[in-house]
Amino acid sequence: MEITEWVAASLIAKTLSDNVPLRARPGLPREFLRIALLVMLAFIAHESLFVAGAIAFIGRLVFLAGKQILTAINHMFLELIFLTVILVLRDEPHLMAAVLQPLVVSVWLFSVWQKLFHGEFADGTFFYCMFAADNLKGLRKRFIPVIQPSRDEALFHEMSSEALKACRRMALACLGIELVPVAALLVSGGIVAALLMLVIAVCIGFMSNELSFMRTNIILSGLFLVPFQFADLVTAVQEFPAIAGLVSWAAAWPVLHAIVTRHFGISSWRLFGWGMYATTLPRAIEVVPEGVIRNYVGSARLLLEGYGECRISYFRRLILGAVQGETVQGENTYRSISKRIAFGTLKPLKSGNILATSVTLVETESEPTTFVVDSAERKAELDRYLKKLWTSSRKRAAAHTA
Repeated sequence: MEITEWVAASLIAKTLSDNVPLRARPGLPREFLRIALLVMLAFIAHESLFVAGAIAFIGRLVFLAGKQILTAINHMFLELIFLTVILVLRDEPHLMAAVLQPLVVSVWLFSVWQKLFHGEFADGTFFYCMFAADNLKGLRKRFIPVIQPSRDEALFHEMSSEALKACRRMALACLGIELVPVAALLVSGGIVAALLMLVIAVCIGFMSNELSFMRTNIILSGLFLVPFQFADLVTAVQEFPAIAGLVSWAAAWPVLHAIVTRHFGISSWRLFGWGMYATTLPRAIEVVPEGVIRNYVGSARLLLEGYGECRISYFRRLILGAVQGETVQGENTYRSISKRIAFGTLKPLKSGNILATSVTLVETESEPTTFVVDSAERKAELDRYLKKLWTSSRKRAAAHTA
């Protein structure tokens, strides 16, 4: 089981190297330096999986501690799960492989489940909105018909049926690719399975520009050189309570996550349910004088994008605390919005053949107010509401000062 031990050492090294700040040098790209550091650390970690794994585990826990756990990207939590398996089963490499293999496959499977459950990816909406946002610059023009106007130029417009069909075909192709790990598990124990996992890691990594996640999956592809043994998985679950808990969590939480995020209006990208890319990303906005809305650029943006329209008041209070006192371009953001927090999210959605926009304003004293902007009249109504909100906030602030 030397292969499993080297995979474990490489994964530990990858986690450690992620925490090392690197700067590109002339002729040496930063990714090259990171890979070189990863290889060096892998040889060191191989000498003592427990010591190196414990350091990596504690480092990742520290990184995720506090509010960071609400904004951290999913693969950071995923690697924490893998590190736990490595630490618990470090002396049983055959059991380690039998646990890690289905865990890896489950991430891809539940990613497909999330995309099908939420519907925005499978019907082409995700790609359509993504391409509309950047107006199909570069090579994308060769694959998708031109979408006009872009979402940055107008809040709503009639959708191109031709472009939507092309986006739907691309989405279905991606879903098919993400089912390849199931085939790799079935034929595990040879070079074919490892190559299947390697190809999907590289393809999805470059398509999404998730290079850190790609490195993780490239490392894990080596596991599939080892035959999957279901009996060893059962043994690990029965003999190690920590493994039983992780396996149970990995099987149940992604399903519940999709339901919970849909019900409470939380972004599917948050809270480690493998719902990345299952829904279009919301855009954080703020209200400025005269009721004008603009993109929010403060350090609490990730928190706001993930939980800004959530029905849970805890998250809205957390956002208020994170935003209070922030400085944007020399201006105190909290002062500009008064105590009735007028933040929200811009989220694309379809209304018939119209690409509409859902605008949700998060307020501390009531439930979020949502406008579905699918016509010029609704846009004017939203503008009047924002101006009224700004005026009333200024009056309350003036009365409080007096």
